[in-house]
Amino acid sequence: MKTTETIGGCDCTIYTTDGAQILLLQPVDDHDQSLLDSEVELIRSNTDAPFNLVAFGIKDWMTELTPWPAPPTFGKQPFGDGAEMTLGYVKNVLIPTLQERWGAMKIVLGGYSLAGLFALWAGYNSDICDGIVAASPSVWYSQWADYIDGKEMHSNAVYLSLGDREFRTKNPVMAHVDDAIRKQHELVSAQGIETVLEWNPGGHFIDSEKRMARAFGWVCEVLNNGMFYKENPDDQIYWIDNPESKGEHLFSFDKKTIFNLFADYPYKLTKEQKEIFDKENPYWADFFKDRN
Repeated sequence: MKTTETIGGCDCTIYTTDGAQILLLQPVDDHDQSLLDSEVELIRSNTDAPFNLVAFGIKDWMTELTPWPAPPTFGKQPFGDGAEMTLGYVKNVLIPTLQERWGAMKIVLGGYSLAGLFALWAGYNSDICDGIVAASPSVWYSQWADYIDGKEMHSNAVYLSLGDREFRTKNPVMAHVDDAIRKQHELVSAQGIETVLEWNPGGHFIDSEKRMARAFGWVCEVLNNGMFYKENPDDQIYWIDNPESKGEHLFSFDKKTIFNLFADYPYKLTKEQKEIFDKENPYWADFFKDRN
């Protein structure tokens, strides 16, 4: 389901899915906004993990996403230092509002171009994100290469990508972006973090929604597979390891529909599902025998 609303003074476009355990957050401009419907459908084709996506609008792309001032790289507008304020909005307004509505979820922050740089910077400066997506990020940004030396990335999964022709530019600042993304990947990988660097065909200004969909899909799969486990290899039921939901016993038959043991058993299970559950979990079947 798609809705729009204002959260903390920021225009947000929200896509929800039943049983979502992963929350995707994406800063967007008007161009990104126009591609969101397509992007969400493409994400769904790249992962079986149910997710909610919240896109929040950025009014000044050159200021709100960058961590420190820098001279203009193209055009005449210099870069600002609004990233800290934007991260504050995400941490203190957006996420608490959504958690109050949906409960604890795995959080992925991702973006394209300067928004991808912001996502990486946020990953270094906060531990709120389980996953980071940086598709064609502006890692050519002034002083970025020096900044990330020795910095700790606070995320469990980091997706990086770049167009294989993005370095073919007459702009001397952007011409080293391929070396910069390789360094970014090497440093994240050296921390033992689950990461990948994918090279997309073409330059920077094409297929942004497809690139974002591949990126979000990859992180969703990494986080989703890490959440599900089986008590025994031959079991059909997956239990869900979610440290943020203490005291809950969550399980699934397909990694899509999530059941809460105490709230849903046996009422929301089909006859076949109940038979499978009781066979694999005799303790719980006996515990809830008064419900049968």
